[in-house]
Amino acid sequence: MMSPVQLVVIAGPAGTGKSTLANALAKELNATHLDFDTVNTELVRQKRAEHPQLPEPELLAKIKGERYLRLAQAIRESVDPTVIASGPFSQHSQDARLWNQWLQDCGNARAVEFFWLDLDPEIRRLRILRRGSARDAPIVESDLVLEPVPWPVFPHHLVAAGTPTAEQLAAVLDQIR
Repeated sequence: MMSPVQLVVIAGPAGTGKSTLANALAKELNATHLDFDTVNTELVRQKRAEHPQLPEPELLAKIKGERYLRLAQAIRESVDPTVIASGPFSQHSQDARLWNQWLQDCGNARAVEFFWLDLDPEIRRLRILRRGSARDAPIVESDLVLEPVPWPVFPHHLVAAGTPTAEQLAAVLDQIR
């Protein structure tokens, strides 16, 4: 059995800077950063080959549950004392039952801290347009107006994602140290 890990979750909608903050935090703590998209790169590639006709957003939605299980598995297998996990957690943040199940799937997590990155929808849209990722195509190719995303329904720390990364990092470190 693996030793318990301190789990820090950096979550929020697309364009809030989850990976940027999680990378900075992992560097500061000399910890492992498990990024939702990176952990699942091979799975997405495999499923893309199996379902070439599916548009990217539909494919990702179809395998969302499996992707979260893979992230939990990576956390279970971690040998580092601190793990930073970043991802959207959009459904999990709105359903405490789903969140608690995912934590159980992580198996060896202790001292779990959940940080939700909050950012004005228009600033999020501009960030998404700038990064030019294929997964953002539905947003980029439409006149879709992004709506504010509700905060998690369970205890969490709110991070003002419009502030500089150094300020966000300091706020997170104040909560976990």
